[in-house]
Amino acid sequence: AGFDESGRFGLIGDVRHRGVEASLTGEPIENMFLATGIMALEPELSGQVVTTGRLSSRPVGVQKVAAQVSADYSLQSMPGMSLDAQVNYAGDRLASFDGTLRTPARTTVNLGARYRFTIKGFPAALRMRIQNATGVHDWFAEPSGLLSREQARTYMLSLAMTSVRKTGS
Repeated sequence: AGFDESGRFGLIGDVRHRGVEASLTGEPIENMFLATGIMALEPELSGQVVTTGRLSSRPVGVQKVAAQVSADYSLQSMPGMSLDAQVNYAGDRLASFDGTLRTPARTTVNLGARYRFTIKGFPAALRMRIQNATGVHDWFAEPSGLLSREQARTYMLSLAMTSVRKTGS
């Protein structure tokens, strides 16, 4: 959707996204669970606005490559305790409709720890997480054309409990 040559708002072209996605999960070593995934996309905009050069053939705010690796490791020496890490890669994105401005590719890292235990028979988990641990603070383009900043490093501490009592152990 956008403005045509006469200034009217409406559908001005066609968008097509073709690509592949692959993921792999498993336990490469004892007590470590790993999940990985990658997406490669070929986004394409077509129509008169592209043919006339008013718009780029690459849609705004769509990355061509994204990847993620997540790991969770349970500590045998401390039952109920686990450590986790997540690495996210997001490719560059077109930031201007004419194709002259791009936001950079970025890689972020999240780190965490979780301790599972019971409180008076109720399962509970204490969770600590650091989002964007490396402090990446780049801009990225949204499909609407708006620019946003990567969320700053954030620390989170939470306690979650289940309302069903654990029985038997």
